[in-house]
Amino acid sequence: MPTIDRAAITRELAGASGPSVSVVCPLDHLSPGNPVDEQVLTELRDAAVVRLEAYSDDRGSTDRIVHNLDAAFGAVDRGHGHRAVALFAGTDITRVVPLEVNVEPRTVVGERFALAELVTDNAREVHARVLVLSLAKTRCIDVTRRVACERHDAGFPIEVEAPTREETPHRDFTLDEHEHQEAARYVLRAVDASLKKVHEADPRPIVLMGAERDLSYWDEVSTTPATVIGRVHGNYERAGLSEIVTRVTPAFESRRRELEHAAARDAGEKLTKGAVCGIADVWAAARDGRGYRLVIEAGYHFNGRLESDQVTPAAADAPASFDAVDDAVREQVRHGGEVVVVDNEVLAGYGRIAMVLRY
Repeated sequence: MPTIDRAAITRELAGASGPSVSVVCPLDHLSPGNPVDEQVLTELRDAAVVRLEAYSDDRGSTDRIVHNLDAAFGAVDRGHGHRAVALFAGTDITRVVPLEVNVEPRTVVGERFALAELVTDNAREVHARVLVLSLAKTRCIDVTRRVACERHDAGFPIEVEAPTREETPHRDFTLDEHEHQEAARYVLRAVDASLKKVHEADPRPIVLMGAERDLSYWDEVSTTPATVIGRVHGNYERAGLSEIVTRVTPAFESRRRELEHAAARDAGEKLTKGAVCGIADVWAAARDGRGYRLVIEAGYHFNGRLESDQVTPAAADAPASFDAVDDAVREQVRHGGEVVVVDNEVLAGYGRIAMVLRY
């Protein structure tokens, strides 16, 4: 499966303008290519064409967008399970991006692409490393999104034979506790040296898996700068990648929530000076390029329209109405700002959206 540079695609779409169609469709990731998903995709495609034809009077432009939209729907990966897919079509743009977040189906037609779901997916991407510690063989596994890839470089998997007692007639005796500790430290120092090389080339937080005693030895000898975000006790030396990912996912989720709550607290603490909240103020700051970090609840949308340069509520089908959240997200990306997406109710006291300002 080809690697998609989601960050680059997001920046490209944020900078584009002109008549465009954005479609987001949930999928059953446990049953890829099922008939229900096919039906929903078809219905969303047809609805998008109807809305586009009502939106634009330029027949040539409309035909090009419909052609690109059909190309996007035709390019949806039906053979692999994803939770959703986002499709984007303009007069000269066709993009299809699989998503791993839960979404509601929607179609947006306008002069800009709708990027809220794509940005949410980017913000919640798993980018971590798992170190399966064992004195017999230590494994190193990179996890990107839902895909696990075992490393076979920098010495991994590491199988090091520690020096034991000197050559004597009794060298085959069982190691005493002190010798066992020294052997364990010797092996784990070799692991630490290899992990440093990997981390230097591709920094990621790590989850440690292994016997409790081995994890204790690791704490004694490791000097790696990698942040440890979780520990899983047990022997997983021979476990498959899918089992390993299942075991470490709670650590990933805990770390995600920790960072998101920290971002929300930071915005709240700076509200008196250095931050704003609520869609009206956040939208205005985003349009001015003042946003350092946008913090938003997943799935939040706000239909509005401009009145005296202020965003006010409006019905979704009202003339000149637009999704102010999509607009704020797009401007934040366009100006190179950070976006953090939090769970529902985390920003309940701040209008579901807040922004730490650059100035």
